[in-house]
This record gives sequence, C-alpha cells and structure tokens, in this order.
Amino acid sequence: MPFLMLFDEINPKLTSEFIPELEEAIDKLKRKERLIVMVDSPGGEISSAITLYNIISAYKDSVCGLVTGQAVSAAFLVLQAFGVRAAFSNTVLSFHN
Repeated sequence: MPFLMLFDEINPKLTSEFIPELEEAIDKLKRKERLIVMVDSPGGEISSAITLYNIISAYKDSVCGLVTGQAVSAAFLVLQAFGVRAAFSNTVLSFHN
C-alpha cells in the first residue's frame, strides 16, 4: 500500500508541502486502493490543522490514518479527518480544549 508520512509539528510550511504530496499520491491510487498516512506529530498551529482536516476529509474514503508515535493536540484533530483511523498500542493520543 502506498503511504505518506506526517511526522512533524503542524504549521503552514508543513501544510503547504503535504497537501500537494497528498493530492499527487491520491491521483496515483489504483481502483479500490487506499493511501496510508502515518502520523507522528506533537500538534501545532490550529489554522494549519483545520486546513489539513478539510483537505483530508474531502478524500476520506481514499486515505487511512495510522498513528505510529503520537497524535497530540492539533494532530489529533487532523487524525479525525481520516475515514479509517488506527494506532499502535503504545502510541500517545491527546486532545484538549
């Protein structure tokens, strides 16, 4: 299965680099194939997270989120955009208000 990595603090730079990679990877998917996005992020800027959430939500049937380390704060919000979400048993998931 094809995959992308979201392994950093969520900010405008990461968002502007990740979205074209995501769209290119989705364009290359074969019929009924899914893209796995591996997530390991301490969170970051909420405006960038909302942008990622909105874009990923548009493709939620084609992408799965897999937490490999942590999805904290803004990264936890992004994780909710995936149609399928999974995490290893020793990952850290955290959200706050």
